[in-house]
Amino acid sequence: MTRRCPRLRRFAHFAGTLARSRRGASAIEYGFLLALIALASFVALSQFADTTQLMWGNIRARVTTATQGS
Repeated sequence: MTRRCPRLRRFAHFAGTLARSRRGASAIEYGFLLALIALASFVALSQFADTTQLMWGNIRARVTTATQGS
C-alpha cells in the first residue's frame, strides 16, 4: 500500500520521527491535553444545555398557563 501512496509513506515516516523525538513527545502530550480540554468543554456545555432547556420549558409552561387564564 505504501508503494502506491507516497504521501502515506511520508506521513508514516514523519509520525515515527515525531514519536521518537523529545519534541514529538511534547506535541503528543499537548494533543492529549487539548483532547481532554475539549472533552471537558463538551460535557460542561451539554449539562448547561440540559439546564437551559429545562428553564425555558418552565418559562413556556408558566406563560401558557398565565395566558390561558385571561
